[in-house]
Amino acid sequence: MYGFSAQFAAAFVVTVGLGLVSGLLGTVFGLLLAMLRSSPASRFKAAATAYTTVVRGIPELLIILLIYFGGTVFASKIAGRYVEVNAFSAGVIALTVVF
Repeated sequence: MYGFSAQFAAAFVVTVGLGLVSGLLGTVFGLLLAMLRSSPASRFKAAATAYTTVVRGIPELLIILLIYFGGTVFASKIAGRYVEVNAFSAGVIALTVVF
């Protein structure tokens, strides 16, 4: 571990940043889903319930992989050229969706 303190410090900063950003976005997204689930409109309630049921049934690692690799394919199809999804962005989106 000697000589790796700079890498550990950088990884710590990235991990804390990822946790803070995805925690904030996950809270906002969760609040939105909770509002939809408590909505009197049955369409919104059914959509929020279906989303929650489907996402809870998919393993977290699979969601991360789908967002990272599938996001690249999806963004490339939309843009009409190759677009690479940043690993940090994919992690934030995946953790927001999962939690």
